[in-house]
Amino acid sequence: LGAMSYDEALEEATVSKQMLEEELGRNVVSFAYPFGTVGDFDEVTDTLLSEVGYSIAFNSIHGSIQPGMGSVSLPRIMVEGGDPPSLFELVSRGATLPWQLVDRHLWRLQRTRVERS
Repeated sequence: LGAMSYDEALEEATVSKQMLEEELGRNVVSFAYPFGTVGDFDEVTDTLLSEVGYSIAFNSIHGSIQPGMGSVSLPRIMVEGGDPPSLFELVSRGATLPWQLVDRHLWRLQRTRVERS
C-alpha cells in the first residue's frame, strides 16, 4: 500500500475488505500487511485503513505492543508452530527487539531488488 497512490491504495483496501467480508459473511476489522516492511506503510496508509473500517492492523516490524501505540500500525512477533516454549518465552520478553534495526532498513534492499527486475 505504501508504494501506491492514495486513490489506488484506497481502492485496494476497500475492495479487498469487501471481498473478505462477502466470503466470510462477517465484518472484517483486522488487517495484516502481507510484508509490512517500513516501505509498505506510513501515516497515510494508517489513516486509509481506518477510513475503510479496519480498527487494528499489524505491520512486520519486530516488537511488542506498547501503551499509546496507534491501533492501525502495530508491530508483531513471529512465533511458529515448531518453536519450543523456551523460545516463545524469550521472544515475549523482547529477544527479537534488536531485529528492529533490520526491519527499518530491509525495505530498501527489497525496493532495489524490485527496481532492478
